[in-house]
Amino acid sequence: MGRPFLAFGIAAALLGSCPLAANAQYFGRNKVQYDHTDVRVLATEHFDLYYPREQLSAALTAGRLAERWYDRLSKALQHTLKRRQPLILYASHRTFEQTNVWSGLIDERTGGFTESRKRRIVIPFASTLAETDHVLGHEIVHAFQYDIASESKAPLDVPLWFVEGMAEFLTLGPHDPLTDMWMRDAAARETLPSIRDLSSPRFFPYRWGAALWTFLTNQYGADLPARALRAKRDARRRLEADDLIRCVRCQKMILATETRCPKCGVHFQGQAYEFEKSADRPRSTRPFWITIVAIMLLIVFTSQVFR
Repeated sequence: MGRPFLAFGIAAALLGSCPLAANAQYFGRNKVQYDHTDVRVLATEHFDLYYPREQLSAALTAGRLAERWYDRLSKALQHTLKRRQPLILYASHRTFEQTNVWSGLIDERTGGFTESRKRRIVIPFASTLAETDHVLGHEIVHAFQYDIASESKAPLDVPLWFVEGMAEFLTLGPHDPLTDMWMRDAAARETLPSIRDLSSPRFFPYRWGAALWTFLTNQYGADLPARALRAKRDARRRLEADDLIRCVRCQKMILATETRCPKCGVHFQGQAYEFEKSADRPRSTRPFWITIVAIMLLIVFTSQVFR
C-alpha cells in the first residue's frame, strides 16, 4: 500500500511544479498599458481635446489646426457636426499604441483612427507639424462622413476607396505629388485599374481613391463629395420609408421585414407585412361564453369516457 501512495505523491508533486498551460500564455492576450498619463481636457468651439498634462502647448496647436479643418470641411461637405467632437491626443506613437479606445493591436504604420460607434478621433503627435496636420484633417473628414451617414441611422457601407480616398483628396488637394507619381507610373506601365477593381485589396485605397476623386470632381464639380454623401444618406432614407409599416397592435412604424415589434414586443409568424395582411381578414364573431361552455362540455365528456 505504501508504494501506490508514494507514486501518487510523486506525480502530484511533479504536476504541481509544472506551470499551467493557460497561465503560461497569459501575456499578449490583452493590450499592455505600461505608461500612465495625467489626462486633461481642452475645449475649443467644436472639439473636446483630451491630452497629456505636459503637452498643453501641443494641444493648443492641435486645437487651432482642428478648428481650421472644421471650417474648411464644413464648407466642402456642406454640413456641420451635430455634437461636439472628441479628439484624443497622445504624446508619441508608443503611447498611442497603448490606447484602450480600440481593443485591437496598433502597428507603427497607423497614423490615427476614428471609431464609428462613439466617433472619437484618436491620433498621436507625429514627427512633424505638417504630418500631424494631415492626419488630423484626414480623421476629421471621417467624423463628417459618419455624422452624415448617421442621419439615416445606417452604417456607411461604401467601398474603402470611397471614404479613404475622399479623406485624402479633401486634405491633400487635387495635386498631391505622391498620388500624381503613382498615376504616372501606372499610366506608363498601362496598369490603370477600373473603378470596380479598386475594391480589391491589391489597390491601396488612399492613393487610388484620392486620384479617382480628383478625376470625378474635375468632371462633375468640386461639390461632388458633399453630393455623394447626401445621395447615399437619402437613398437609405427612401429605402427605409418604402419598407416601413405600422404595427397592428401599438401602431409604431417598423420595418416590414421585422419578426418582432421593438415597442410592444409582439411576435409575428413570418414577417410584419404578412401579419398586417392577416389582420385585415374577417374575424370570427362567436361570443366568448360559447367557447367557454364548449370547453367545459369537452372536459366532462372526456372524464366520463375514461372513468
